[in-house]
Amino acid sequence: MSGYDDSAIAHAVLAVLRIREKKNTGRMGSPEYPGTA
Repeated sequence: MSGYDDSAIAHAVLAVLRIREKKNTGRMGSPEYPGTA
């Protein structure tokens, strides 16, 4: 059960990061260069 929870959390985190990256486009680098904070 913990393994399933960890996977679900990981997917949720990735989804949130993608959404935040879209909102921060133009502020923290271009989408072509992810990780540029």
